[in-house]
Amino acid sequence: MSGFTRIIFIISLLLNAVFIGGAALSFGYISNVVDLINTSLSKMSERRIDAFEASKIDAVDVVFLGDSITHEGMWS
Repeated sequence: MSGFTRIIFIISLLLNAVFIGGAALSFGYISNVVDLINTSLSKMSERRIDAFEASKIDAVDVVFLGDSITHEGMWS
């Protein structure tokens, strides 16, 4: 690929990124994704709170630290 062709290719990629990003913003796709993430996190927090309330543990003898696998485990 010659130098001129490479420059045109890079400019084309940059302009495509700008136009696609602008279209996504103008159609509200970004805000929809943010709303979806916030809703998912809220539901996950509510589910976690409900699980703690249902466990009826009076004293803490064991604490589990970990990732999502630890979080979703049935530790009863």
